[in-house]
Amino acid sequence: GAATDVIIDGMLPPGLTVVSSTPSPGGVCTVTPDMLDCRWLGNTPAGPSGVRQVTVVFQVAANVPPGTPVMLWFMTSSSNP
Repeated sequence: GAATDVIIDGMLPPGLTVVSSTPSPGGVCTVTPDMLDCRWLGNTPAGPSGVRQVTVVFQVAANVPPGTPVMLWFMTSSSNP
């Protein structure tokens, strides 16, 4: 079904910086040193027109050794799940 006030957010691990974040239409992303938070306020329809996504470009700190795994955990929520 439809959702209301969709949120995608997650903690950023040390050594990872957000260079840019581009949400799908209608969304707004806020970036802090340790968090990425993207929101689509209002109604999100069910089906293909209701897809919400974020394209993120990260920069890894120079002191992180090559080959180091980087794990990101993001949560999604809606006030009408």
